[in-house]
Amino acid sequence: MTDERGAESLAAALSASTASDRAAAAEALAARAESDPEAVAAVAAELDTGVSNVDARVRTATTAALAEVADTDPEAVVPLAGHLGDRLDDPEPEVCYHAAYVLARVGAADAAAVEPALSALATATHAADESLSRLAVHAVAATAETDPTVVDETETADTLRSGLVAALADDDDTVRRRAVRALARLAECGAVDPPEPTAVASLATDDDAAARRDATFLVARAADTAPTDVLDSLSVVTDRLSDHGAVAVHAVAALSDAARVAPGRVAERVAVGEHVVPLLRHDRPDVRANAALTLGRLASETSAVADSVDTLAERLVDSAPVVRANAAFALAALSETAPDAARPAMEPLLGRLEDGEEREQVRVHAGTALDTLRSELSPAPSPVSAAAADDGVPRGAVAATDGERGVGSLDGTTGASEGTDGASEGTDGAGEGTTDVSDDQSESDTPEPRDG
Repeated sequence: MTDERGAESLAAALSASTASDRAAAAEALAARAESDPEAVAAVAAELDTGVSNVDARVRTATTAALAEVADTDPEAVVPLAGHLGDRLDDPEPEVCYHAAYVLARVGAADAAAVEPALSALATATHAADESLSRLAVHAVAATAETDPTVVDETETADTLRSGLVAALADDDDTVRRRAVRALARLAECGAVDPPEPTAVASLATDDDAAARRDATFLVARAADTAPTDVLDSLSVVTDRLSDHGAVAVHAVAALSDAARVAPGRVAERVAVGEHVVPLLRHDRPDVRANAALTLGRLASETSAVADSVDTLAERLVDSAPVVRANAAFALAALSETAPDAARPAMEPLLGRLEDGEEREQVRVHAGTALDTLRSELSPAPSPVSAAAADDGVPRGAVAATDGERGVGSLDGTTGASEGTDGASEGTDGAGEGTTDVSDDQSESDTPEPRDG
């Protein structure tokens, strides 16, 4: 039976006139919290005098009591979150551990409540004490996963990011996985820049599927803003192309961005026919779309992509408009670099051009491809040019919309241009949908030890 009155008396005794009485009250509260956390939860907001007491015994016992309460009722500890941030550099290690542990629990329940402690947590993630730095990473990760905008609005965002990046190399699997998940959530909302792809490469091959998803998302986000950065991680990206849906989406998106700036290096290091062309028949339309876009960007490497023409032609009648558009884009690019290889696609391309109900972008790309191929056959003006112009769409309109990207990469890292609606199955964010991020959280991700 919960004894709230006894807990109230002990809380009041934290202000007793003698140090021995204060210490005895704090230690009794810790024992009571272990056996009856609900009773202490009822008076948790009144324990600030114990949290900041000059006596180390009082601080240690009080924060231990709050850690017990936070396990069952983190909301009860919310009013003390700011005080707990002050205890992260306490001379007593146990106090630091308890404070960081409680902040991790609070962050999972109320991210905004942790905001006053974020600066102290940022420093603690770099602490020499490994137990403290790990618990601080858990606290930052819990806050970022609950509401990444809280971190976005703090002046210590860069320090928090660097602490999470450092944690990617931790020996503890749980710490690494929490760090990569937090970074994915923060990068998703633009709170921090993604880490270098090499920093998350090991997580991209992790046994945990959620960790692989988050790591490949970060690689894709980095590739979107700095595509050359992913070139040193191409082998990791290629290995992930055959992974489960969301991982494959992000992996092929990263490969597509790399192909945009360095097609020769991508073609040299990736067996396109073995790893990319089969993705044109993937069961997810976003994977098929990104695969087609990648092949279009690799069109200058004719020996690598020439054998993809028949499969690309099949995708011209794909159920997803974005896949059809990117397939037409790839064939248009191949028509310029390898017209002989692309010529078998003329009939399917003509079918897209003449379909009055087809999307504008698909028809424009199909018309571009046919114009190029027909000019190879005859120098005379092609009737296809006139047909394409009948839309009222100026040639090059698609390139002006999204440049060399074709229709859009659908990796959740860039805004897709027209024609992507209905094709994606939740590829935004750090996985198959931002709501799935927390759904995959395993119990092992919860920090357990408070004493290192």
